[in-house]
Amino acid sequence: MNKSTTAIPITFVLIVISLFCMSCQADPINDLKSDNPVIWAQAADAFSKNRDPRVLQPLIDGLNNENRHVRKKAAEGLGNMGDPRGTEPLIAALDDEFWEVRKKSAEALGKIKDVKAIPALISSLNDRDHDVRFGAARALQKIGKPATGSLVAALKNRESIVRKGAATTLSEIGWNPLNTEETITLLLAKQSWDEMASIGAEAVHPLVESLGDKDGDVRKGAAGALEKIGNPATGPLVTVLESSNSVVRKEAADILNKLGWGPSNMKERVLLLIANQEWNAIVKTGTPAISALTVTLKDKDSRIRKNTAETLEKIGWHPSEDEKGSFLLAKQNLDALAKMGRSGTDLLIIALHDNDDDIRKKALQALGKSGDPRGVPAITDALKDENPEIRFESAAALKRIGNEGAVKPLINALEDESTKVREEATEALAAIGSPSVEPLITALAEGRKNSRLCTARALGTLGDARSIVPLIAALKDEDWKVVKASALSLGTIGDPSAVDPLIALLDEKDPNIREGAAEALGKMGDKRAVSPLIDALADESGFVRGKAAESLGALSDERSIESLKHALKDTNGTVRKEAAKALATMAWEPSASDQDDRITYLISNERWDELIKVGTPAVSKLIDALDDDDETIRAQSAWTLGNIKSPAAIEALIEALKDDNAGVRAEASLALEKIGSPSVQPLIESLEDEGLRKTSIVLLGKMGDERAVAPIVKKLNDRNLNIEAVEALAALRWKPASERERVLWWVATGNAKSLGENWTTTKDILLKEIEMPDSVAVENALLAFDFIGKAEIVPLLVEKLNAAGTETMAEAYLNCGNPELEEAARKWAEKRGYKIK
Repeated sequence: MNKSTTAIPITFVLIVISLFCMSCQADPINDLKSDNPVIWAQAADAFSKNRDPRVLQPLIDGLNNENRHVRKKAAEGLGNMGDPRGTEPLIAALDDEFWEVRKKSAEALGKIKDVKAIPALISSLNDRDHDVRFGAARALQKIGKPATGSLVAALKNRESIVRKGAATTLSEIGWNPLNTEETITLLLAKQSWDEMASIGAEAVHPLVESLGDKDGDVRKGAAGALEKIGNPATGPLVTVLESSNSVVRKEAADILNKLGWGPSNMKERVLLLIANQEWNAIVKTGTPAISALTVTLKDKDSRIRKNTAETLEKIGWHPSEDEKGSFLLAKQNLDALAKMGRSGTDLLIIALHDNDDDIRKKALQALGKSGDPRGVPAITDALKDENPEIRFESAAALKRIGNEGAVKPLINALEDESTKVREEATEALAAIGSPSVEPLITALAEGRKNSRLCTARALGTLGDARSIVPLIAALKDEDWKVVKASALSLGTIGDPSAVDPLIALLDEKDPNIREGAAEALGKMGDKRAVSPLIDALADESGFVRGKAAESLGALSDERSIESLKHALKDTNGTVRKEAAKALATMAWEPSASDQDDRITYLISNERWDELIKVGTPAVSKLIDALDDDDETIRAQSAWTLGNIKSPAAIEALIEALKDDNAGVRAEASLALEKIGSPSVQPLIESLEDEGLRKTSIVLLGKMGDERAVAPIVKKLNDRNLNIEAVEALAALRWKPASERERVLWWVATGNAKSLGENWTTTKDILLKEIEMPDSVAVENALLAFDFIGKAEIVPLLVEKLNAAGTETMAEAYLNCGNPELEEAARKWAEKRGYKIK
């Protein structure tokens, strides 16, 4: 290798050194502008530990970075800084989707020790992640005494996990309760049930209240403590049997049963039966149960209410006028409530707050049927329900009522995450009518993407002239869906001033917009659109061409006839179909003398029976249609060719056996069967096509032609085809004519018994197959030996490889799954310098 040297100009060296020195002197704070999260994090860590004031704002901005590791490092850095200006951003970061960011934010707030963070940190005691909860608790401990008041208040939080976290934190900062009441509150929060039980009677009422806690562990612990307290708990527990909460009643009944309590009068007996939901026993009790049951009609649990109503009916009770509404609500007969007028509406509004989604849905449906505008405020509130089905029913109810007061909430609902809700809200706004127009116009100009789209559609439905100019302006929207919806709405309204702007859209880059413009122009009925729509028949998009043809049919102008005739030959089936329909609206029919036009027209109109009558002259164009984009056209063309029975179609039909669509393949197969004998030889030839051979074998078997026997027999030793070959040969009633054919038949049918009983013959024939140059034959023989299971065969196969081996044989051995044969193949290949797969 020759060496050479190149002189480097001294000036160049000085420039490089200068640039290097300049880069060294660059301010490292610039690393906080880097898009590289690793570089950013290193800089944030270094500068925040030094409490460099320049890093504060970049760290705050980092909490909104799309990279979660950057957000985590930003939170950590703000903690290092200890600057109260980081408090508000860190509080917001406690809602981050990633737990590590939430944890680091909580820890940072603990370092800053800003009392403004206390409520948010207490809320984080309910975080779904244990590490975040622990971080929030530690932060509150660091804040210390200033957090005491909020933590004491949190001991009565609805969430047991918050109560427990607050209690733990208070203990760690050294807080002690001042009296028995505070002690009980602390012990309940800590879930220290044994200590609660040791307090005795004073703990009973708080424990009874805990029987209604949403946390099952709390209910269980409170029940256990009450059992330990014993008799002092009995009186309050009996009182609880009248609670409106079925869970509390059941817990109380279970504890009373364990304490050995029994009812002392009929009222207590009925209350106990209701608590245990023993409805049949209550029916047997009869009239004495009615008083207690009428109270349970208003239970919080919809199932309890329904069972109560049914039980009262069985007893023979009939509600008074004052009780009728509650009874119907309990029975969930909300449609009947809707017919009760004001009192019914009031109860339906109450039902909108039920815990049962099904009740809320039925209430909304009933309020919609009632048409009572007094229900509108409550229904619009339900548009914010967490259940999308409830939000949908809310929009549907508002659509039926059609009240102006619902316009603003419905416009807000146009941004709902559910497509169904957005669509229903759109229809509701259209149903409200004129009062919706101005707010919708505002939303079209100022709303977000979803609301602009829905608004454009609603304005088209309303058809108000005030919306024409705003809709024309919306044709320049950045979102193609909004542009298309605006175009279609303008087409529906039909004002002539929109024609030119819509024509201009036919030159837009986005095919979706061009398609919408083509459709809208057809609705306008303005002849100015004819020439641009004719040009659109040459559009690169089949969707645009199809809508252009459809719209030209709607405009019915004779200038478009020649272009539509040309569109009958379009590669897209929809375009052809729309062109044919358009020509039909103009009463155009192909002339009797022009058979080509007539055949094209019949295919476009999918008039297959008429094409069968045309016969052979239609074959060429039907063959072309086997390549159509539309799978239905391809399938029907194959069916038609099968009924014409022209041998000229055989080659194309055989190719159609490879079609992606199963329906097309099935029709092509049936067509070849109908054509019959002329199809046999081409199908035999297709046995050499890997993509066709299975289908062709099956077809040849069905056709019953003896010419197929010999070619199919040749496929018996192909393990990929022998199942189809066996079925086809059985259909052809073939019988093996030689020992080789018999053995291959047994192999193909998996007849290990016959192969074993004729082992000598089997072995000789299959060992000869091993020497075949065709890899599938070798693999088939190896597979046969494997399922016969003769141990002596492996040494013979190794001997065969060493004596008369080929690369094909060695490759088959290597992939057969037998370790001894694989090893023999490797040694054979290494010895001869082969590289086998």
